This record gives sequence, structure tokens and C-alpha cells, in this order.
Amino acid sequence: MPDHYTIDNSIPHFEGFSNASFGELLQGVGTDNDDFLITLPIDLHSKARFYPDATIGCVTVFPKYKSKVKKFIDTFLDRFGYTASGNIIITSDIPEGKGLSSSTADMVAAFRCMQNYLKVDIELEKVGQILREIEPSDGVLYPGSVVYKHKKCLFQKSLGVFPTTHIIAIDEGGVLDTISYNKVKKDYSIEEKTMYALLRDDMAAAFEKKDYRRVGFIAMQSALMNQKYNNKKNLINCINMLDQLGALGLITTHSGTCIGIILDPEKNNVDDAYQLIQKTFPEDNIFTYKTI
Repeated sequence: MPDHYTIDNSIPHFEGFSNASFGELLQGVGTDNDDFLITLPIDLHSKARFYPDATIGCVTVFPKYKSKVKKFIDTFLDRFGYTASGNIIITSDIPEGKGLSSSTADMVAAFRCMQNYLKVDIELEKVGQILREIEPSDGVLYPGSVVYKHKKCLFQKSLGVFPTTHIIAIDEGGVLDTISYNKVKKDYSIEEKTMYALLRDDMAAAFEKKDYRRVGFIAMQSALMNQKYNNKKNLINCINMLDQLGALGLITTHSGTCIGIILDPEKNNVDDAYQLIQKTFPEDNIFTYKTI
């Protein structure tokens, strides 16, 4: 496949999409000793286009550095006994290495693309088994906010859809590799595991009651508990701004580089909040995302 490509939508092809997640509303280890997280879908996406070409004899992936997508597709085809030949092109507006589910979204988009091409219906749990062989994944295979055991790639529970609102993100810089981060040994005490299990139950109850300010508070607790594993230098300063902004709460990318202030959808203060945060953290990159 050439080093450069031009996407031509006039050529017959098949597409698949995946949204990103802004880190995790909650991430930790429960009393069952399993790692889990809770997703928050946002309006960033990975898109996969598959252009069948019988002359190639296999599926190639572009950009070439998307090796996880290549491994996923090869394993997927082999596991289920399917054959395909052609080129998959991945385009994405999800920043990489920031904790926004970029690599999982690429693989999920590629899966949905191939599923459309093959016209097959695959159990998502079986797709999760393939994801697990490549890296811990972020639960974006499932719609809405979900409880997901990211190391085992097992769906646990759907919590529902967070209301549409804006997140003002403070990116503290650098990149963090998901695989390397998840290999770091984290010695959670029994007290911490109990707390994570309680927060998980509390989060589910908050979604059920549509108490999204409570959701934001629980997410803040998770961010604070994660400081000893991935310290965010601006976290306390961001927490101190929540009342001033009338925000619902705060979220972080636990295995990434970002802090997000979740604005109240009933307040029309996105521009003012962005300018204040940009002024407060002039050395960091500030972005605005929207929950979906």
C-alpha cells in the first residue's frame, strides 16, 4: 500500500465508526479484585473505510503504524473463519496517548467496518475477547456510559446516557501508553477496593436518579484516588474552580494526560468557562468536547 493515500468516496467501500470516551467517570479495582471503569462518550470519532480489492490477498491497514488495528483484523478474520482482501483506511480526530480511547476506537471502528462488509452479526463479548489479546480496552464497543472490566474486556452494566453538555479539557502534555500504564503494579488496599465498589454502586444509582451532579462528584473522588498512580498537577486548582463555574463536576483520563471540567448543560457559559480556564492554565492546551 502506498505511503500516501486519497480517500475517494466514489469508490465502493464499507464504513464503520466509533466514538471516544473522555477517560473514565470512575476507574479502580472492586472487592472482586477485577479492574473496572465507567465510560463517558464524547464527540470525537474514529472512522474506518474498507475498500475491497481481490488482487491484494489480505487486508492492509493505513496508516501503517496502526498495528493494533492490523492485529485485530487478522485475528478477527482467522477466529471466525472469514476471508477478506483490500485496504482499510483509518481516519480519526481522537488525540493519541491522552486517555481518550483512541486505539480502542480505531479497532472498534475497523470491526464495525468489516462487519458491514461481511454482513454478519457477531456477539460483542466475542469481539471483546479479541480486544483483550491486544490491550486493555475502554468499553466504547458499547453505547452510552457502561461499567466495563477493561483488562478482561467484559461488559458489566449499562448505566444510560449522560446529558449533552460540554467538557473543558486541560491537557497537561505528553503522552501515556495504555499497555505500559496497565502493567504498572497498583497495590490497592482492601479499604480502597471497598471504596471503589461503593462508588460504582453509587454511580449506578446516580444515573438511575438522573442526579448528574452526583455523577460529577463521584468522578472527582475517583480522580483524587488516582493521583498516586497518575498525578495531575492541576487537579486541586481545577476542583477549586468548580463552584465558580457552576460545573457538574470533574473527570480525568486516569491513564492519560487530561483533566475535564464537566459544565452544567443548563448554564450558557461555555465561552466564559473556556476563557477563564485558558487564562488560569496558560501553559496547558485547552480543548472543548461535548458528551454524546
